[in-house]
Amino acid sequence: MRKLTHIFLMAACLVFPFGNLLRSPIGNGVALLALDVCVGAAFLTGLPFLWGRRKDLAKDTVFRWFAVFVCIAALALLFNASWLGLKQVFIASLYLIRFVVYASLLWIADRQLQKPLLYSGGAMIFLGLAQYVFFPDLRPWFGYGWDEHLYRLFGTLLDPNFTGAVFVLSLAFLVRAKASPAMIAVTLLAIFLTYSRSTYLMLLASMLTYALLIRSAKVGLLCVGIVILGLLLIPKNFKSEGVDLLRTASISQRAQEYQQALNVWTKHPLGVGFNAYQYAQEAQGFVKKKTVIEDHSGAGVPNSYLFVLVTTGIAGLLAYLGWIMAMMKRLFHAKEYVLFATTSGLLIHAFFENSLFYPFVLFMLFIGYAVLGHQSIQAKHR
Repeated sequence: MRKLTHIFLMAACLVFPFGNLLRSPIGNGVALLALDVCVGAAFLTGLPFLWGRRKDLAKDTVFRWFAVFVCIAALALLFNASWLGLKQVFIASLYLIRFVVYASLLWIADRQLQKPLLYSGGAMIFLGLAQYVFFPDLRPWFGYGWDEHLYRLFGTLLDPNFTGAVFVLSLAFLVRAKASPAMIAVTLLAIFLTYSRSTYLMLLASMLTYALLIRSAKVGLLCVGIVILGLLLIPKNFKSEGVDLLRTASISQRAQEYQQALNVWTKHPLGVGFNAYQYAQEAQGFVKKKTVIEDHSGAGVPNSYLFVLVTTGIAGLLAYLGWIMAMMKRLFHAKEYVLFATTSGLLIHAFFENSLFYPFVLFMLFIGYAVLGHQSIQAKHR
């Protein structure tokens, strides 16, 4: 079964670069990714392996925090079943199942996936650069629920912010694997062409955290110089708000969405149920039913921590943060400084996007942990 699990994970690495291009709506606002199918198959075939390790997992701090969070998320969903209805509970539960499936990569992935992971990330970067050159306008796809990005690298994920987060993770893995300077430079170019300010913050925070961990002022200054040079060199003469780094419309939109999330949470302090947020928005009149189905951002909050708070309450947020901190602690003690620093950057990115629950980010992050930080994350217990 382990060999079969490896085959499905190899297939996941193969479809990963194509992102949301391999996405199929199945009704009621639910869509199935090719990546979901591959990771789901790997999870099912990996269950016997997980069951065989159940005693070790029960002693594993990382796994225990994860289990607590999942239980709280499930209970929050069941607690709200009376006003949600059976259909809505079922649909919302699919997202919790998907989160569990992707998180299982921490324990079922193996080190043989290192090269496929690097090639997969490199292929997504190549396709992203090709999109920037040959298909810079996403406005014709607005009717399908995608944002109107213009003259930005939005890649096969069709979103520059999430694409940027994946690219920074890819950059970290390339650095960790001591890839060629040319590949690292190309990845940096792709990151800057997203014009995603949250991605720039993630990149800068990751670099500075790494410099701090290795106690090198020279590396810190070099990193700051790279970011400044990148910002100075990227084209700024396009007539598009998206390439204006001083744009304010997206900031106002996020502020409004944060306020809506807090309003929903005050009415449901124990959480509305994991990924039942879209139904709570509809109930309070923040979005119309048609918008929820067609808008790809309707189910979440552009802030992972607010998303956890509004869906699982304070208890869920504390359990989730406990899980993240347990992983970070393990990486730090194992001196996996590149992974630790990049995760720190991602945690900052998550203040502006729901990146900690985005499937492509989850795949890249957890596969990377399992493959590159194998001894630290998959340790029996500490």
